[in-house]
Amino acid sequence: MEWMIERCVKIKTTVVQNDEYDTGERMLLNFGHTWGHAIEKVSGYTRYTHGEAVAIGMIKAVDLGVKLGETPEGVKERILAVLEKWHLPTSTDLPVEDLYKTMLSDKKKLNGKVYYVMINNIGESKTRPLSEQELHDLL
Repeated sequence: MEWMIERCVKIKTTVVQNDEYDTGERMLLNFGHTWGHAIEKVSGYTRYTHGEAVAIGMIKAVDLGVKLGETPEGVKERILAVLEKWHLPTSTDLPVEDLYKTMLSDKKKLNGKVYYVMINNIGESKTRPLSEQELHDLL
């Protein structure tokens, strides 16, 4: 576990140094965070830790990716297996409409679009802008 944390810290440090203002590659570090931040806020910052909310957000983001044809079906199962191995939550009963409204005020929203990190495959991702209407229709 220690080697994994060390490796992740090195990767994140390199990405942040190369994209100080969060406008390119660094945005990929936000996988699961758009949903995660909404989950934290809607739950009053008391029901889930940041990591738990992001874990749920990762699954929500993968679900969007599958619906959009960006993420192959088997990716979700692989991510679920890892999250469940570490006893992290993978779903929430919070109202989707409340989460949607909260996501619209997320810092990753630019020019009227919410920028999502889509997983193309394990180890491969990209950002994809979604309009408010596109996002609403996908939920």
